[in-house]
Amino acid sequence: MNRIFLASALVSCASFGFAQRAPKAMPGEAADPAGRVVRENRGRAFNLSAHLASPPLDQMPIDVPGPTITGHRTLLPELPFSTSDTVVIGTISSYQPYLSADRRGVYTELQVEVSDVIKAPASVIPPSKQVTLIETGGSVILDTGRVVSVKFSDGATLLEAGQKYALFLNYSAAGDYFRPQKAWSLKDGKVWATSPDEVGPAATGQTPYGGMAESLFVQILHDSAPR
Repeated sequence: MNRIFLASALVSCASFGFAQRAPKAMPGEAADPAGRVVRENRGRAFNLSAHLASPPLDQMPIDVPGPTITGHRTLLPELPFSTSDTVVIGTISSYQPYLSADRRGVYTELQVEVSDVIKAPASVIPPSKQVTLIETGGSVILDTGRVVSVKFSDGATLLEAGQKYALFLNYSAAGDYFRPQKAWSLKDGKVWATSPDEVGPAATGQTPYGGMAESLFVQILHDSAPR
């Protein structure tokens, strides 16, 4: 098995989980030139050639598993406004995995339906209120039917389709996507920790946000956001 350890500066905002989502086939190439440029830029951002000497995933022997990437997360504040250029409340509506441009990595795009913008640079949240969040790792079904995967482990809970979150993000203009810094799950009217920085403290009552009413938490985010 190929195991890769990446520096925290590279992966601290790359992914939120080790568990793998169900594999999917990649869609066809974008029809418009602008869409193809975006796809190329996203694919290059998740290349693994600099860290992995093995062949592309679709050329590896069928009995050889894909790499496992272990990320060393940077410890962040509970509400990392200073290291996040965008903070939103949104629901994960769908996901789609892709091979990286060098075909040695896999990344997964999560479509987020934004319901509340807490903080964001001008024009990064489109009128549709739908944005793309990208994580390292995922499973792709090749044209041959074979499934290839890259597993990413950083100790955090997997972001789930259909679930609402408070998301602390950073925007990448070249690929028109966001990378997550931290997420708080908003479920059943309460706040739940997903980051390993907070899961333990929330379970023992050492953070004020774990179990807090969602409405109060969202108000705190608005009140805390830089003006």
